[in-house]
Amino acid sequence: MFVANRAMREPHTPGIDLTQHVSLDEHAVGLIRAMFEGQSVRGYEIADAPRAPVHAGALSVQLISQYRSPTLTGKVLRVQNTSAEPVTLTEELVAGDRAIAVSIANPSLAPGQMTAVYIVKPSEGI
Repeated sequence: MFVANRAMREPHTPGIDLTQHVSLDEHAVGLIRAMFEGQSVRGYEIADAPRAPVHAGALSVQLISQYRSPTLTGKVLRVQNTSAEPVTLTEELVAGDRAIAVSIANPSLAPGQMTAVYIVKPSEGI
């Protein structure tokens, strides 16, 4: 379900150039696409060291990778339903109110099922 970042294995790859995206929304969508494809992005530092999962109610949430630029931060999360009941993920539930773009691979999780979530927010300090 999750693939390692190809840029980490191929450090000389220049990465996707998102500067052609004029609007912030287009840039955020391009970043989500790059994160989904595991591509490097010019101007972004990528941290691919998964962190320990944290539990929030019926969900286990793990940060898999993070794309960071001076203006935007993209996160790839692994979310698992740890309850005995189905759970429906919403943008508000997984990303909060500062998100510019959110993509949830499978918003309807059966018990024990997991999915990928891609979030783009303004970088902290902005």
